[in-house]
Amino acid sequence: MANFRRDAINWKDKKKNAGEVSITILAEIVSWYYPETKTLTVYSQDRDTYEFQRKAEADLRDVFASRIPVPVSCKSNDAILCQLVKDGKMSIEDIDDYRKDMRKITYSKEQDDHSIILVTELVDNELFEQLVADKTVRIIF
Repeated sequence: MANFRRDAINWKDKKKNAGEVSITILAEIVSWYYPETKTLTVYSQDRDTYEFQRKAEADLRDVFASRIPVPVSCKSNDAILCQLVKDGKMSIEDIDDYRKDMRKITYSKEQDDHSIILVTELVDNELFEQLVADKTVRIIF
């Protein structure tokens, strides 16, 4: 019975993410077959999309060993909000209107010695606004 419950939960997660998995794998396949493509970006709020893309790229690297892919990037809503603020197309005070919940994000930050750290943490809106205002921070996902 325990295996059935675990399998049912895994099936539910797979079904929930089927669209993200399909689009991500399709983007990766396009990146290997059409090297003349300039940019491939997957937009998603679902953090799993980023993980699917990384796994798909690693798996397809073995299949297409003799080819060089176009890099596939992922953009989350948080990355888009950050970009809009930094480009001056949105006010930092408006973030609360578009970002309603605490979310785990991955970002890079330049240290005082110019080294770069990669951070993944649960971020509320107050911290998110501080990160967006910091010129040394880049939201990854």
